[in-house]
Amino acid sequence: MAGIYSTKLRNFFKGVVMHTIDARGLACPQPVLELKKALQAYPATILIVQVDNEAAKENVRRFAHSQNCKTEIKTVGNQEYEITVIPAGQTIPVLPAHSAKIVNKTIYVTDDKIGSEEELGRILLKGFLYALVEADEWPDKIIFVNRGVLVTTKNQEIIEDLKKLSAGGVTIYSCGTCLNYFKLTDELKVGLIGNAYDSINSLITADSVVKL
Repeated sequence: MAGIYSTKLRNFFKGVVMHTIDARGLACPQPVLELKKALQAYPATILIVQVDNEAAKENVRRFAHSQNCKTEIKTVGNQEYEITVIPAGQTIPVLPAHSAKIVNKTIYVTDDKIGSEEELGRILLKGFLYALVEADEWPDKIIFVNRGVLVTTKNQEIIEDLKKLSAGGVTIYSCGTCLNYFKLTDELKVGLIGNAYDSINSLITADSVVKL
């Protein structure tokens, strides 16, 4: 994920609690002290710290890491930075790479590869889903069944692309029976646990279905 989100884009994530600290123009160590106070006042909240010099940026970053927080840094002007401070246990949703039109189509994924050749098949599936993220139209749903659930639990590179699709409005289901069969129910990384009713309803009501 590249950098943090602007105020306009942060509003896209209505369920994400954020608090902004404007530390521009404050002398050292004030930006760090402001962050310390905010971490105490707003626990489990994603903080956006605005600073206007390199030293403040590094001081805020180091202090955040000392508090077991993750950081994302974006340059917003000449020597101006925004630092997203993410407390332990919190995450920022992944913003889709671009806006795409959601269409009433379903992609049905039955394996963790395309075709019978193992290595080539996984490369092809990865490339297919990466290209889908960049497409102008996205399917309403993607359903993973059988060995397809290995994609939503084990394939971290593809999971990142699926998170972008999910954030953009694509519903992603992984077959609950399949997850249970492979003992992967607790390892689902993206989307929802689906069932036979979800799958049948999606396949019947879709304008078209693409099977991988």
